[in-house]
Amino acid sequence: MSKSLKNFTTIREALRRGDWTSRSLRIIFLLGGWKDGVEITDELRKQGASFEGYMNNLFLKAQDLERQPSNNSSTAQDSTLRESLANAQAKVHDALCDSFDTPAAMRTISSLITEYNLADRTALTDETVLDVARWLTKIVRVFGLDGSADSNDTTIGWSGIEIPEASKPFVFQVSKERDEVQQHAIAGNLSDETLAAITSKDVSTPQQDAAAAPYAEVLSKFQEEIKALAEKKAPAKDFLALCDQLRDVHLWDLGIYLEDREGLPAMVRPVDSELRAARQQKEEREQQKREAKEKREKEETEKAAKKAELAKLSPLDMFRTQEYSGWDDEGLPIRDVKGEEIPKNKMKKLRKEWEKQKRLHDEWILSNGK
Repeated sequence: MSKSLKNFTTIREALRRGDWTSRSLRIIFLLGGWKDGVEITDELRKQGASFEGYMNNLFLKAQDLERQPSNNSSTAQDSTLRESLANAQAKVHDALCDSFDTPAAMRTISSLITEYNLADRTALTDETVLDVARWLTKIVRVFGLDGSADSNDTTIGWSGIEIPEASKPFVFQVSKERDEVQQHAIAGNLSDETLAAITSKDVSTPQQDAAAAPYAEVLSKFQEEIKALAEKKAPAKDFLALCDQLRDVHLWDLGIYLEDREGLPAMVRPVDSELRAARQQKEEREQQKREAKEKREKEETEKAAKKAELAKLSPLDMFRTQEYSGWDDEGLPIRDVKGEEIPKNKMKKLRKEWEKQKRLHDEWILSNGK
């Protein structure tokens, strides 16, 4: 970039245009280091986005673990991750003491997150996972990746991963009820008593303000629709479709997503750019499939119409063209346009075409009652 060529962008302008958030830009600078020039390439952009995405997911899972403890027992994997945490703490300390080598510190953090992601969740204790998350929270705050948050604050995560405070009582409740409905629908146990027990729970909250109203409405509507399906004795697939609609439409439109996980309750998280991009890609794939299907159906319809039109032609008339000058009683040509006899090898081919057309024409006559 050059001032003389006027092809440079200031940080303030990049933030104003929305090309970057302050966090994503700071991550890029941390990946590049303070004393070296930073060329913001597509590869570096991807690195920064990946780092932020991995950190988001780890924080979300840790916060979910605080709300819904797993009580897993300690294993060899758990001990290994705890050792890796201690090693990472030492490496980051050494990197920062070495002329504030943030690229090395960021690589160490990424390695620790990768090790956590590869581990079997059931083999990790809550204490170890939360200790990893608390330390990472402290480091990103030291790096200025969480605004002006206090690095000594013991809460886990950074800004942007929490759903609105007013929504929590209603969203956590509807997520729990959805989990229960799905489990019973899959197990084939959707008795009236079960459904009544799920939807009869009231949410006790302080005086409800206007900000909470949309979330309270989603909870109320979900419970009403479950009761309506129960009254109709609807099949399990209808209950599952309603659960999908809650996730993909009602909560999504409020900026909240329920991430389904096998064998675990759904994880509540805000809709972010990564989720929007994933949904857009999915919708584009589905659109391509629909268009491909429509194209196939159109081609098949045209082919069927062409075949139907061809079937109307009697085999007696199919060869009565200017290409020939004589025909037998079945309409097969016996002489070409010059009056010469058709060769035997060509007659065999013409006979095959004639027989094929006869079968097609006979089927047409039969199907049309003629």
